[in-house]
Amino acid sequence: MKLGIIGCGKIASYHIISMRKAGFKLHSISGTNNSKNAKKFKKKYNITKVFKNTKNLIESKEYDALLLLTPPEVTYRYLSMIKSSVKVLAEKPITFYSSKLKTLKAKENIKIAFNRRQYKGVNQIKSKVDKNDIYLIEISIPESINSIQSKNSRNFRKKYFNIFYNSIHLFDLIKYLVGNYTVSSIKHIKDKSNNLKGYVINVKSKKVKNIIIKSIFNSSDNFSLNAYSSKARYEMCPIEAFSKYEGTKVIEPTSKYPLRRYVPIVIQNSFESMPKNFKPGFDSQARAFFNFCNKKKTNLASINDMLDSISLAERIFEF
Repeated sequence: MKLGIIGCGKIASYHIISMRKAGFKLHSISGTNNSKNAKKFKKKYNITKVFKNTKNLIESKEYDALLLLTPPEVTYRYLSMIKSSVKVLAEKPITFYSSKLKTLKAKENIKIAFNRRQYKGVNQIKSKVDKNDIYLIEISIPESINSIQSKNSRNFRKKYFNIFYNSIHLFDLIKYLVGNYTVSSIKHIKDKSNNLKGYVINVKSKKVKNIIIKSIFNSSDNFSLNAYSSKARYEMCPIEAFSKYEGTKVIEPTSKYPLRRYVPIVIQNSFESMPKNFKPGFDSQARAFFNFCNKKKTNLASINDMLDSISLAERIFEF
């Protein structure tokens, strides 16, 4: 399976290593016009061929599949050039505009690189969701972002891109865990000057009736996901760490801490595998893409999944 690689940024090395491990032949690579990085990657990873520009690589048709690792909007432009018969894995978010994503909806050959779908903890929670064991999911997204004053600001999406570029990882996890959902309400949190400081979104689905997304910009918090069943609480905080709790134990007051405490009982603790020079979830994601190229079912995100996440991000700014 010959893989063409488009993009030579910082994330490329992680993808290339995982793609090679998954079974792909590293056939060709391109970057910006006459990219020096492309030549360095060719030598470092023994890639067969370098193209002077991406247009030439796409038009060559010498590949069986493509890996797109380019910035948003650039990725969208390239995807519009690629035939629907070619399997593609593209780094999120492709574009910050739902209107553009709608033009790609019919392209079932495109998958999106949301690596957190591959986390073992995420899939353990999903197994409980699929059994209708989860009745509440809470997500915290303490995004690093300046207060938002006007949705008409110049280059609004780019200026406040963290929500569209980073928060959508968690938005996609909601879609992956519970399937189709509806937004019940969006509450904006503002300061005295009416600047947006955060939001609370209430979501529901057939599988989980209560889903709460909370974001307080620049807060002293961590990205987290908590899922509750009648017997246990499943926590990912940060998302790369997984804990399962059942019940609580009482710790009586002491001279050092004069209050009675009720401490959750830890049943399971685990972390995503993070060897040096590897990104968590990338190996599983590469294997999933290899399987997709061989017409096997995978859990990779589709264009429609990406559309749902970007659409949710856009709705935050309807104030």
